[in-house]
Amino acid sequence: MGNSFILHLELNAIKHFLDYIVQGSGEEIGEISQKNENGYLNEFADYENAISYPLIRQEIAVWAVFYEITSLVEHGLQNSSQRHGNFQRNIKDRSFC
Repeated sequence: MGNSFILHLELNAIKHFLDYIVQGSGEEIGEISQKNENGYLNEFADYENAISYPLIRQEIAVWAVFYEITSLVEHGLQNSSQRHGNFQRNIKDRSFC
């Protein structure tokens, strides 16, 4: 039970992190788009440069979340295999009695 509670907390933290990044960069993208529509960004290259930072932040966040979830899955599989291995050893030990 303790492991599922910790897993729930970790997944919830990951969700909040991703929500925070998406919301912040989404607001920034909206502001940049508004500046572009109002003519503050004279060249398309200015718009591209300005918009690239929030998009890159989103991409970094997605990769970080991907790697963190992969790590959680690997950890869970290792724990499961260790428990299974201990169970198998206990069965073998009892068969010799």
